Amino acid sequence: MILIYLAEEAHKEDTIRRIAESLQLKVHFLSDEQTNVPLKILFGRPDTTGKPAALPHALMVMQRISDKQFTALNDAMKQQDAYIGRKAMRTAHNQHWTLARLSKEIEDEHRYFDQYEQLQQLMRESNTLRKEDYAAESWQRYEQTLIRLYMQLQKEQPSAAKLDRMLNEAKQVRDALRPINDNL
Repeated sequence: MILIYLAEEAHKEDTIRRIAESLQLKVHFLSDEQTNVPLKILFGRPDTTGKPAALPHALMVMQRISDKQFTALNDAMKQQDAYIGRKAMRTAHNQHWTLARLSKEIEDEHRYFDQYEQLQQLMRESNTLRKEDYAAESWQRYEQTLIRLYMQLQKEQPSAAKLDRMLNEAKQVRDALRPINDNL
């Protein structure tokens, strides 16, 4: 079974319903009145309602769906402009969560990986800069900071809060780089 909350994307419902039927997948579309009901209950009684709360984005939660079925569904949704970017499987860990909590966890995860990629991009960008184009003290601070941050990433996966601090620190030293022509 697949639970789908469409948020502001209700126009996708008919397309997704047709795709699911063609793949012989059972789909239930959720409303705002169901976002605060635990997943375990929704999968057992998908018409259960609770305190209404709108979520900021569409979300699809699946249980007992094969990789082949998932790939076929996902590909068809992409091809027919009905793609849902946020997805999860029901697990023993998340089955007692509400859809709202799962949504927040997914958002936090997306934010984390976006920040991680931004930090990686700043580090890749450093390979395109030339030391001799910048004031020595600003370059030294920049280089030492990026090396330290790189070593931290190699040693451990930082928490979300630590990653946020690391990204901000990398941006600050990059922004503090002083081109040599600024010294004139």
